[in-house]
Amino acid sequence: MEAESKKPAGYIRIISIPGGEAPEWVRECWMGLELPYVEEAKTVRSDVSAKKVEGEFYCVDVREALNTLTNRSPEAAQWYVDHVPISALTYISFEKNCCQILPKGTKRGS
Repeated sequence: MEAESKKPAGYIRIISIPGGEAPEWVRECWMGLELPYVEEAKTVRSDVSAKKVEGEFYCVDVREALNTLTNRSPEAAQWYVDHVPISALTYISFEKNCCQILPKGTKRGS
C-alpha cells in the first residue's frame, strides 16, 4: 500500500539554480517552477549518493516534483529516473536560498 502524501505546508518558487549532484543542465530546469513543500529540514540526504547534507531545506514530495519537472523538461525528469533511486525517496529537497515562499492564496502557475 502506497504512503499517503502529506498536505502542503506552503508553496515555493525556485528562483536560482539549486545545488546538488545532478548535472547543471538538469538543475537549471527547476528554475521558475512552483512546488508545494510539505516540511522544512536542516539535514537531508543527497538524492544521488545519499550523503548527509546540512543546511536549510524545503522538502517536496518526489512524485509531485518530478511530475512538475516533466512538464517543463521530460529529459531532465528522465535524468532523475535513470540516476536516482526514486522509489526509495519520499522527498526532493531544495535549499531555502534558491527558493521564494509564495504568499498564501497566490495562484500557482508552473
